[in-house]
Amino acid sequence: MRSIGVAGVALMLASPLAAQERLVFTPPDGFTFAFESEGGALREWLPEGESLETWTRLVTHTLRPGLQVTAMQFAQALAGAMAERCDGLEATLELQGLQNGYDILVITTACPLHFMGGKGAETTIVKVIAGREAIHTVQYAWRGEMDDSGMVAAMRWTVAQILCDPSETASPCP
Repeated sequence: MRSIGVAGVALMLASPLAAQERLVFTPPDGFTFAFESEGGALREWLPEGESLETWTRLVTHTLRPGLQVTAMQFAQALAGAMAERCDGLEATLELQGLQNGYDILVITTACPLHFMGGKGAETTIVKVIAGREAIHTVQYAWRGEMDDSGMVAAMRWTVAQILCDPSETASPCP
């Protein structure tokens, strides 16, 4: 595991398979890079001092090149897969529309028992962005309780991450 300080720095995350589109991504304050899968399809950040085994907060970006589905279709499939791993999963549509020219959707999920190992309740805010080259997800997850101001901050952070394409005037990069 490699840790680099990237808090407060906007990153342009792209895959070799996604030649133009970029996710403009700024990790939450106090989060550090924790993991990248081979090929870069999954990237994770944690609060400083936490580990992938014992995290309380986790930010994830996934990239699925070549999928030609809407944000709603992908979110429905994702919620279905999560429900198979979590008895009692609740999923709620929070936001749907266009952002920077891309179809987006934001859902929250609540699992009474963490579906990847039983480490307590887990809640997520998941943003799905249907790009022309790939489906992107940005997820802010937490275990245990979070107060209302923390949830609002997590939602604002998640929604603020955008996809852009420097070759498209309808989807400009900042």
